[in-house]
Amino acid sequence: MGRLIDADMLKAHYAWWGETESGSDKKRTFDTIIDLQPTAMEWVPVPEVDPLKGYLPETEDKVLCCTMTKKGNANIVIGYYIKESGYWACGMNSNVTAWMPLPEPYKEGEG
Repeated sequence: MGRLIDADMLKAHYAWWGETESGSDKKRTFDTIIDLQPTAMEWVPVPEVDPLKGYLPETEDKVLCCTMTKKGNANIVIGYYIKESGYWACGMNSNVTAWMPLPEPYKEGEG
């Protein structure tokens, strides 16, 4: 599973390096990359055409999938993305519209 980042801390370090010019290509690229990173328990839209509006899982780890049926019903299922074929495996003949990493399993003693 991918790592979540502390975007505010990373931006502060980036500013410390002197890359703060708001109109620079480096700064725009850096900010876009940070903005595309998921936050904990946030849905990631599946990109239709524009990769800047979402992205797909890098590995075949199981994730939560939000699917939409032809009748417009939303469902949440567990599935995974098969990068080589470009298909989702989630046990339903539905369109995957968004995904998010699974939470860590419960461990006794946690709240």
